Amino acid sequence: MKRVLFCVLALTCASEAQTATPLEAYLAKRDRLIEEIDREATSHDSDAVLKKNNQGLAELKPMLQNLIGSAAIEGFAPEGQLHLETLIKEQGFGKLDGFYYEGTDSGRSTLVISTQALLQTWLDSDPERPKSIKEALRLDKTYTYALSTDSGFTSYAELPVVLPDGQSTGAALLGLFAQDSSPEMPQTIILSLLSGDRVFMLQTNTAVPVAPIPACSAAGKATEEASRRAFEAYNAAKNKDPKQLDTIWALEEQAHKEMVACITRELPTQPYFPALVVQTQKLVDSLLR
Repeated sequence: MKRVLFCVLALTCASEAQTATPLEAYLAKRDRLIEEIDREATSHDSDAVLKKNNQGLAELKPMLQNLIGSAAIEGFAPEGQLHLETLIKEQGFGKLDGFYYEGTDSGRSTLVISTQALLQTWLDSDPERPKSIKEALRLDKTYTYALSTDSGFTSYAELPVVLPDGQSTGAALLGLFAQDSSPEMPQTIILSLLSGDRVFMLQTNTAVPVAPIPACSAAGKATEEASRRAFEAYNAAKNKDPKQLDTIWALEEQAHKEMVACITRELPTQPYFPALVVQTQKLVDSLLR
């Protein structure tokens, strides 16, 4: 009887394994590894955790390669690296599943290739993320968490590009990755394209300098000054109210928003803007060739 039961269970498990799609098998393997590594981390044996993490990434790589397929994109390395940085719940965890390709332009460009199914799964894993891929690819926070784990992305302008008939784009954005509310001008182009089942996320530096805009030199300055005065008053107070810090940070954020709004409004009128559009169009044509 036990032998019969064992055989039935074995056949059932084999049947379930056979019906799992490559995507389901990959996600199940990845999630199981994350759980195992998370449990291992409680032992405080960092060497064992790191070893299991590296082994896990090595096991996932061919499974992910099978999902995404090979890529030969002009201007990028012929072989990609796993975009998943780590399975350990630390800095670098939670990036979009895909392959990462270095540009042949001395590190100015990078390309991440994934699939729409993997991107949808990534979006569904966080209730605060939008459920629509097209909506997500127009949101700054998507690139903050999908492509970077130590800096936030802020877009300043959309770059109008022309696509082949029937081709849908995620976004073509001119922006900036920074760890704070940086006053710098945007020098990064993010291009996202949906082509068949694939998702392309290309990041590159602008080919021409994005010079400061004189008309925006004063944008946000009054709010920034109000924040500075509020901070001085906070420091001078004998009985400090922690809520005042919230006001100060809100003023700093508002000052940054005012500056970004001005730059966004003025960028299309700048003499270098057409060159940025041409650069982005060439990237579109190269990816969809």
